[in-house]
Amino acid sequence: MTFPTIGMIGYGGIGRVHGMAYRSLPFHYGLPADAVRVGGVATTRPESAQAAAAELGCDFWTADYHELLARPEIEAVDICVPNHLHADIVVAAAAAGKHIYCEKPLARNVAEGQQMVAAAARAGVKTQMTFNFRFYPAVLRARQLIDAGF
Repeated sequence: MTFPTIGMIGYGGIGRVHGMAYRSLPFHYGLPADAVRVGGVATTRPESAQAAAAELGCDFWTADYHELLARPEIEAVDICVPNHLHADIVVAAAAAGKHIYCEKPLARNVAEGQQMVAAAARAGVKTQMTFNFRFYPAVLRARQLIDAGF
């Protein structure tokens, strides 16, 4: 099984959680330890980017996500930045031909969401949004109540 080389954009609280998850995927699914590779990280400050790269075990770091998107070895990006930054980064990532995994909520409004969907469709890239609470028992129960008209 081959995974794309991932570029992390943002490495605050949720970015670190995603980084830890990438490390645990091979153990969880019985894959070779090097099956999932983070190839670079971009944050807003050089010192935080360099520290993130050291923690993730990747060689490339930058304070400009455009530099990460320009790297040919990066095949997919994991966008873990504040919500108001999602649209610009998703559109830029799609234009760079990178597959996209974005934290929720995807957009602040319908127009931003439509812009991102159109950019991904034009580029022909795969997209995914995290929705990690979807199968929590309380969320499933809330869904049942809503479906029942409660």
